[in-house]
Order: sequence, then structure tokens, then C-alpha cells
Amino acid sequence: MLKLQPPRIHPTAIVDPSAVIEQDVSIGPYVHIGAQSRIGAGTSIAAHAVIGDYTLIGPDCRIAAHAVVGSPSQDLKHTEGAVSWLEIGARNRIREFATLNRATAAGARTLLGDDNLLMAYAHVAHDCVLGSQIVLANQATLGGHVQVEDGVVIGAMSGIHQFVRLGRLSMIGAMSRVCHDVAPYLLVNGAPAKVHGLNSTGLRRAGLNLQTRQTLKQAFYLLYRRTGTLEQVLDSLATLPQIPEIQQMQAFLQAGTRGLVGLERALMKERAQ
Repeated sequence: MLKLQPPRIHPTAIVDPSAVIEQDVSIGPYVHIGAQSRIGAGTSIAAHAVIGDYTLIGPDCRIAAHAVVGSPSQDLKHTEGAVSWLEIGARNRIREFATLNRATAAGARTLLGDDNLLMAYAHVAHDCVLGSQIVLANQATLGGHVQVEDGVVIGAMSGIHQFVRLGRLSMIGAMSRVCHDVAPYLLVNGAPAKVHGLNSTGLRRAGLNLQTRQTLKQAFYLLYRRTGTLEQVLDSLATLPQIPEIQQMQAFLQAGTRGLVGLERALMKERAQ
């Protein structure tokens, strides 16, 4: 078993006295670490990166040069000096010039899970909640309060509207504009975004077997190839084998308030009645 080493901090780095730096951390030249922040064991932070106040970073993360992690919320409702947080899990890779904001309200948190890749210039706004194994390609931008479930891929230069939810293992094509929820397992693309079917390649890569993929194909047909209210769609989904993936899709649809990409008007009109 390897013995963890004391943190290695470049003499030009500025570390607030209240910050906690765990073992085997590497902090490069001209890095700034803010107040009440914590850097988990084995994490490395490259030159000129900024870790803001109240930022908790898990173990074995890699933060590239010039990333700004834990800056204050850009929400106009944010009060200067409010103690809000950014919490990041383990083994995340945050590349050059990526920006991640803390939450808006005092005590609230922006959350990022484990094993995510945020490429150069990606942006995660205030109060977002991201799961694990997510990819944000270059310049992908999340508005405030966006929720991204596990395994989602967001293409380069795509914009996700505030309060939108992206379901598990969905994929957003490059340069897309997404203003409504994307159900789990779907592939969407365009500005405005349109649904192009199941994210078949992503489902295979995630290890979903043929039978599960066929059941999800049936669910997609019921959702996008038939007319009816949301309640009728949910009734139809209930006739399918109740595998975990179908149950997750049902729960996602029931929790929605913004409508789905491709079904925006119908589902939003129905909920307003």
C-alpha cells in the first residue's frame, strides 16, 4: 500500500489559512485557494487555477490551468458575502478555463458527483446538480438549477436553459439549444433541440443488454410516436416490462414541469389545466 505524501504547494501559490489541504495534494504555481475550502487527497491543481471560497473538492481530482472552481453565483439574487457552497466528488477532471459557480442562497450547494469530465471552457452555473460519469464538451454551458443525471454527454458549445433536467444516459449534440427536459436514454440535437431517437451507442457502451434496449425502443415509440396526454403515456408505459430503466423514465416524466423536448406544448398545456 502506497503511503500518502504531504501536500506539495508551490511557493507562489496563495492558500487561505482556513483551507484544508489533505495528503498527496499537488498545488502548482500561482494557484489561489479560498477560505473554508477543502482539497481532497491526491488531487492536483495546475498553474493559475483559482479555487474559490467554500469549495469542497474530493480525492484524486485533476484541475487544469486557469480553471475557476467555486466562484460566486452570477445570479442577480445572490447577496455579496452569502456563504454558499460548491461540492465536487472524486476523480473529476476539470480542464482549462472551465468555470463552476457556487449556489445562490446562503447554505445552498452546487453539486458535482464522481468521474466527470468538464472540457475546456465548460460552465456549470449556480445551484446545478450533476451526477456521475458525465461529459461536458468544450464550451458546453449549463444555466442555473440545471439537473444532469448519470452518464449524460453534452456536446460542444451547447446551451442548457435554467431549470432543465437531462435524464440518465441522454446525449445532447454539439451546438444544441435545450430549453425543455430531455427524457432518459434519448439523443437530441439542434437549435432548437429536436429528438432523434434513442442514444443507442451510449446505451450499448453503458452495458445495457439487447432486451433492455428493445424495451426502451418501445417506450420511445409510446412517448414520441403516439398522441395522448402525459397520463395516457404513463398508462402505456405501465404495460411494458417494469425493468429499472422503464421505472426511471416513468419517475422522470412524473416529476417534470417544463415539458419535454419535442413535446413541449402538449405536456406543458396539460399540466397548466
